[in-house]
Amino acid sequence: MNIFNSFIFFMKQRIHLIIFIVSVLCLSIVGIHIWNADLITVLSQYTVILLCYQFVLIVSGLFVIFILPSYPIFFIILRNADFNILERICLMSIINLSFYIIIGYVGHLLAFAITNIFFFISLLLTYSMIVGLSLIYAIKKTFMVRILTRYDEREKQEFIREFSITHYFKRVELNGILIGILLFLLCIFNLAASRIFSGTDPWLHISIVKLITEINYLPLEEYLGNVGLHIIGALFYFFSGVEYLILPQFYVFFSVPMSGLVVYILFMRIFKNKNLAILGVLIAEISSLGYGQIMHQYWAVTLALMQSLLIFYLLFMRIGIFIEQKELASKTLLRKMGTIYPLILILFVSSLFTHSLVTMIFLISYLWIFLIYFLKDYRRAIDFIFLGGLAGIFLLCFLFDFATGHFSEFNSFFTLPIYYYFFGLIALGVCFFPIIRSFIKNITFAQKELLNINYSLLENYKSREIKVIIPLSIFIVGLFTFIFFLGNIFLFQLSITTILVVIEIIIFAFFSVWGYIFFQKSTKGKFLFIWLVGLGFLMAFGLLFDLVVAVEGLWLRILHMASPVILIGFISYIYKLIKIKAMHITKIKVYIIIIIIFSFFSSLTELTQFCREDSLNRREASVSKWYHPLTTGRNGIIAKYGYYYTFLFNGYPYYLDNENLMLNDIMGHLILDDNFALPENHVKLGINILQGLKNIFDKELYILLPSEPYQTFESFSQIYGYLHRFDLFIYYNLPYLNRIFSAKDLDLIEDPLYWVI
Repeated sequence: MNIFNSFIFFMKQRIHLIIFIVSVLCLSIVGIHIWNADLITVLSQYTVILLCYQFVLIVSGLFVIFILPSYPIFFIILRNADFNILERICLMSIINLSFYIIIGYVGHLLAFAITNIFFFISLLLTYSMIVGLSLIYAIKKTFMVRILTRYDEREKQEFIREFSITHYFKRVELNGILIGILLFLLCIFNLAASRIFSGTDPWLHISIVKLITEINYLPLEEYLGNVGLHIIGALFYFFSGVEYLILPQFYVFFSVPMSGLVVYILFMRIFKNKNLAILGVLIAEISSLGYGQIMHQYWAVTLALMQSLLIFYLLFMRIGIFIEQKELASKTLLRKMGTIYPLILILFVSSLFTHSLVTMIFLISYLWIFLIYFLKDYRRAIDFIFLGGLAGIFLLCFLFDFATGHFSEFNSFFTLPIYYYFFGLIALGVCFFPIIRSFIKNITFAQKELLNINYSLLENYKSREIKVIIPLSIFIVGLFTFIFFLGNIFLFQLSITTILVVIEIIIFAFFSVWGYIFFQKSTKGKFLFIWLVGLGFLMAFGLLFDLVVAVEGLWLRILHMASPVILIGFISYIYKLIKIKAMHITKIKVYIIIIIIFSFFSSLTELTQFCREDSLNRREASVSKWYHPLTTGRNGIIAKYGYYYTFLFNGYPYYLDNENLMLNDIMGHLILDDNFALPENHVKLGINILQGLKNIFDKELYILLPSEPYQTFESFSQIYGYLHRFDLFIYYNLPYLNRIFSAKDLDLIEDPLYWVI
């Protein structure tokens, strides 16, 4: 045991040196892969050696991407910063990804070829510089003594005598282990439920990744100029040698655990309670509020959402100190500024390059909070000026039309007459002035206990929860459910899964609002409640935009992104129940458990339906592989939503090395709906719409018939259409169509491709 404890002590004392040695080894392995690309071909003759090499390469690539170059910053330079180990790991990983995104854009602007060598050399230079700065810092702080010189013998003997591996494992809470296992099982479920991978958007994303890796430039014309996620995908391909199809399949093993860690560290800062933070992670990942669903997809939103939440986490760390002090010293204002501002700047810029719309929605909500506190006491909310600078960065990018393509949807606002803006500003002032004034009036600066309860009234609080709140929640949910079911019969005609999700959102929204009523009585609770109100205003604007300008689902996006804020209210309600000692009451405990189980059930049902109806199986994806050898020229195709992206991935001529050829340039595309799918709708007023489209576009036109349900996008009352076997049989005898190919399973389910004659 003494030998083992001595070994552990040695590892503990030399951990930074060991990490540095491991980083050098991993960089060497990645470098060998980059400069010896044919090595895998040579090793292919030796299966076991090849598998071992690929495993070591993948592990080395992951280590390099997630640990370097910022490890020395968070674990040496900022070793005395107010971050625990989980916060350091979370920040380090996301900051590293943000670094690579910014490096990719900078290299593009400087006209460098975006290659594996470019990223590798950029990493080496940056890491070497950071290691050098870390050594200088360590020497100045005499921290170098613990790395290079002998340790204190008395300290060693004390460690050997007292260290116990059993005691160490006992410190790890069972809830933490269980939530880790659950997140891993969720990743496995996503992998098993997906046919190839979840959704169809990943086909577009890996097409852009392949553009970067094959043509070695950033295709800023694609995905509205936001290619941050695709830079990370290209980096995985460069450093780990993984195939393109692997990226979306296993991305969930990063997004789900990392998003859970982001929620955990944020909730720990808010509630200072591990069990509540773990409960927050559980509900965030298994509920249908939106956060967990987003993290199960290979979307740019996932990374941008985590980056934006980390920005709030850093801002909350800083202002949390200011708002809990009655008297604020001037030197306190500079506290953590030099640490937090650079981190926020890196996160913001990279998030803007990843998904500008998500980033700005959150930035506007942060500006809303800090504006109110700035008007109350400008010294405590001095970060408002810094956030204004971030908004200036966005405006600069917007003026130069750089990485802000998501805002093209709002161009119609800039074409209105000038007096519209004048009256709009007046209306906003009239609406917001009393709200802002009320918030400013009620803000007080002092450290208040969270949900400060008068314990002499405990029985009244308990009785209110059992006799009023829980029955009221059941009544409200039942009423909305009845109205929704009634409306669904005559108007909506939505699936039972959608109805379950709506019921779930209503339940969480009710308890979240009730939780915030008490939570805002605390200093930090008021701050978070103002954030909720700001996101509520943005959601209302999104709904108005969808109704007046275009049906884009903007309000629904904001609702999904606001789910962590809604969840804070729900967890604060649970904390209130703990404070009033009501959680041990059987009725309340059972009711909360039922809510969580119902949420878990509806979430899994929704995810399963999404993977079944909005994903492509291998038979469907194989059509695009056969299409391009059978056709020539730039043709048009009518296919269900998402099919088109497989044609881009499999049909784009990467070998041409043409930076000016966009993905959409290789073929035209129309989304399949009932007008195109159902044979009886092909002829209207004596005109064949398929042949008419062919003549109008002056190109060959093809129609791909799916065996699975297709999204119609025609109205709110019918989301999915379906072709029956009889409809497919009719297609055999249509004189204006020629069947040229069909992808068929062993069970005779097929997806035929027809040419419009």
